[in-house]
Amino acid sequence: MRRDIGVLLGLGGLGMRLLFVLFAVTTAALAVLGGDVPEDWIETLGLLGFILAAGVVSWPARYPMSAARTVLVIALVVASTAVVNARLDSTGELGFATWDLGAGSFILFTLALRGRIAASWIGMILVCVVTALWSVAATGTPSRGILLVYGQASSLAAGTFFAVLLRSTATRIIAFQEVERRRVGQEQLRQALDRERKARLVELRKLVEGPLHTIAEGRVTDAQRDQFRLLEATLRDGIRAKGLQREPLSTAVRDARMRGSDVVLLDDLGASATQPDIGAAAAKWAAGRVAAAPNGSITVRLSLEGSEPVISVVTEGALPQSRKVSAD
Repeated sequence: MRRDIGVLLGLGGLGMRLLFVLFAVTTAALAVLGGDVPEDWIETLGLLGFILAAGVVSWPARYPMSAARTVLVIALVVASTAVVNARLDSTGELGFATWDLGAGSFILFTLALRGRIAASWIGMILVCVVTALWSVAATGTPSRGILLVYGQASSLAAGTFFAVLLRSTATRIIAFQEVERRRVGQEQLRQALDRERKARLVELRKLVEGPLHTIAEGRVTDAQRDQFRLLEATLRDGIRAKGLQREPLSTAVRDARMRGSDVVLLDDLGASATQPDIGAAAAKWAAGRVAAAPNGSITVRLSLEGSEPVISVVTEGALPQSRKVSAD
């Protein structure tokens, strides 16, 4: 899944909300200084459109911002620009009266930061067209409108360069974080395996230390010899049949060996198994087959049949080969 670059850039966070409040207050002040806000309800409506667009573009969102919200921001900016431009005086110095162009440029720059660089330029082109049309309607030539908006387009060009650099830097940082996350995960896995290995060594020492001392001393009775064979088989099971180490199967296997049966456990899944063991239901089923088998050779195998783990019990005598899919 793609990581959210906007989170790394701080877009949509507390800082972004504070910036929105500052934008709303500053734009409202400029609108009051430069026009008839709040007396003129049409120009006031344009001011509210800009503030709403700023709220939409600054609200928390994934990176890049969704297409629906992007279209809404552009529509609000262009429509509000058209509304405010319609109230402009075509003669004399405009001063703060062109506050709407600066507000729209700032919102489109923020849209570029949200990952919608191409859309921000579409919005700027539409703002230029709307302003040029006002100029043509008011003065008969688009030149006055072009003089008003060329500076805003230049500002967006600089902002676009900044947005591209930020995105490139953020992408590299996220890639580095992903590599570091995998490294930490592998290190944690290695440590967990090391802890498990040490625990198994401690357990193994407890099992074999006494018998090894007895064997080294050369005083082994027949009963001890049978116990040591059983211990050897149990240790062998732990190495080559980890997936079959589940009660009550382990007890049934030990009882069968004590009766004189030759029980072999095989785990064909090994480290590739998707389950750590065969599950309680399958273990109970296999234990019943082993307990019911006549003395002789018994093989319990865990393998794959298609994509499903399967446990099979093969015995000598009347009990035929049986097989059951592990369901838990």
